Amino acid sequence: MGKVKNGDVIKVSRMDGLYYHYGIYVKRWLWSDSVIHYTGETGPGDFNGMVRETSVGEFLNGESDFIVVDLAGNSNYPYLYSGRETVRRAKSMIGARNYSLRFNNCEHFAKWCKTGIKRSLQTEGLAEILLAPVEFCIDLKNGFSDFFDDLL
Repeated sequence: MGKVKNGDVIKVSRMDGLYYHYGIYVKRWLWSDSVIHYTGETGPGDFNGMVRETSVGEFLNGESDFIVVDLAGNSNYPYLYSGRETVRRAKSMIGARNYSLRFNNCEHFAKWCKTGIKRSLQTEGLAEILLAPVEFCIDLKNGFSDFFDDLL
């Protein structure tokens, strides 16, 4: 945790690496550092998502450490806000309750605070996995349609 800076996007593993939970690190000079992130109103395990500022310990939720997400040089994010502006953006959303696993989750929130772009690679990957069988069926149907058209 020594390399983390104010306004960094951080993530922590959940459910033995099944997914990551994201937040914005807030460096405090006189008090304990904190994290702003989507979480339940009463903490982890409460799925009534809202943006809250919590202790690092609550963000970790039993895990031993977090990972700093390096977005610099990533062509998907051409602009990165300063740490101070990232924290200001995160604080402006405290209390927001418009959580959506697919369109507005903790990863969307954290990356928006840092880059201005709401994007979740986790949900994009999950959508691809879930839609693959549907796309296969459509391709299969279209393939058979073409096959039967050729016979006629």
